[in-house]
Amino acid sequence: MKPTVFFDLGNVLVDVDKKKALQIFARELQVSMQSLLDFPESKLEKDFETGHIDTEEYIKQLHDYFNLDNRLTHDNLREIWKKPFTINNYSIEILEKVKEQAPTFLLSNTNPLHIEAIEEKYPDLLGIFDDLIFSFTAGSSKPDQQIYHFALKKADAEPDQALFIDDLEENITAAQKIGLKAHQFISPQSMKEFLKSNKINL
Repeated sequence: MKPTVFFDLGNVLVDVDKKKALQIFARELQVSMQSLLDFPESKLEKDFETGHIDTEEYIKQLHDYFNLDNRLTHDNLREIWKKPFTINNYSIEILEKVKEQAPTFLLSNTNPLHIEAIEEKYPDLLGIFDDLIFSFTAGSSKPDQQIYHFALKKADAEPDQALFIDDLEENITAAQKIGLKAHQFISPQSMKEFLKSNKINL
């Protein structure tokens, strides 16, 4: 029996140039780079990532958070987020081979704006998967164990029947604690070797 395979999105299938993203946001928001450094860990960003607020409310609070004079719109933000994303074609080739053999799911900490940007820039990518598990639809984010249980239930898979690939060590550790076989992504080649060692023919 082939395992169920869960892939992370950012820095596994799609590279994220965080420095470029900060530079773009600093320019577009007319704020300093320094003021953006802690923003990814802010309550506002976490609330958006876990679906506790919608995009309209996020944009409203974003204006308040940075005391913005200019009107930042939904379309503006989607266009901004297209720029730092670059697809990893080698990883995608591996994903497509896995999909031919095993149930394949995306498991990503993300928000609706990121996904809209990905869908517009790479319209065929998300359709490869059998299903998609996003933090904003699961109501929790990695490394919280709740999201792994949510993903396993959605995939109808037991932990010992599942493989998980992610770029962050803390997410790997959390997955392993509940019994998933997990691999920290370093390169497409290392991911390939992990999958081959777990009954996926590549």
